[in-house]
Amino acid sequence: MLSRRLRTIAVVLGVAAIGFGLYQNHHGSVNAHPPPVVVLEARKPIVQGTTAAGIRQGAGYTRVAVPLSQVETGAIVDPAELAGKVAVQDIDAGQQLTATEFGPAPTGSPGPSIRALVIGPTWPNEIGRQIKVGTHIDVSVAAGGKLRGLYGNMDVLAIGSDGGTVTLEATRRQAGRLISISQNGRDRLVVRLHR
Repeated sequence: MLSRRLRTIAVVLGVAAIGFGLYQNHHGSVNAHPPPVVVLEARKPIVQGTTAAGIRQGAGYTRVAVPLSQVETGAIVDPAELAGKVAVQDIDAGQQLTATEFGPAPTGSPGPSIRALVIGPTWPNEIGRQIKVGTHIDVSVAAGGKLRGLYGNMDVLAIGSDGGTVTLEATRRQAGRLISISQNGRDRLVVRLHR
């Protein structure tokens, strides 16, 4: 009778040991392959001096899942990490965005080759409810009774509290031309939501 009990206990312990071994085997293999990490990756080249406003999801970057072993040091995983930042070096398309590639944006200017330009179109009501921070607009000039397109798809950085001014991200060349037009007194700048 005692030997029958010992045999039963031995069988139960053997089954338990096999079950525990299978459990460890299964969970060991899961831990050997950690889940991928979702990081931000440049969709197109990002030029040094580009602000976070100019690097929007879908246009400037996308989220991609990469194996943990391929995640760059300092890889950015949350778009909020870009807030108030500017690219401090050129970034190639397909490259992971990392913390070392971005620094604080200089006050009053989006970057060395980019300017924050405030323009006040002649007709303040042109800046309607549809134009908000982060949207894109097209800028035209009304001269001699004709409307001529100047620049398209420009980033809106701010809207004036009176609704009559808009702050755009512009290159030095664009800024110079827009300032010249707004100061000549003959022509009017017209803004429209980019479509």
